[in-house]
Amino acid sequence: MRFDFFVSKRLNISRNKALELIENEEVLLNGKSFKASFDVKNFLENLKKTQDLNPEDILLANELKLDLLSEIYVSRAALKLKNFLEENDIEIKHKNCLDIGSSTGGFVQILLENQALKIA
Repeated sequence: MRFDFFVSKRLNISRNKALELIENEEVLLNGKSFKASFDVKNFLENLKKTQDLNPEDILLANELKLDLLSEIYVSRAALKLKNFLEENDIEIKHKNCLDIGSSTGGFVQILLENQALKIA
């Protein structure tokens, strides 16, 4: 099983998002970063000294610790708004906010993280 597939299944995210996290070294397996093509099955078989693990065994294995070093945002728009709010020292907490043209929900995600009172 490829590392990017493993990450996508474990974190319940798209394979593209998993690949982005892997390329940016924002996800670690047992404390180390690996390429997307890394063979997780072989890695686990070496750890457990066993063979013929099925995909479900791999996904549920306690020996495989996945560490996420950053937040997962639903869109790039979330990162843009987050950076804008930080750079301009804008406080959202307990404020009413308006998201015009909401699509993926990145802005709403950031507004909720910053404790907006109401989002319309």
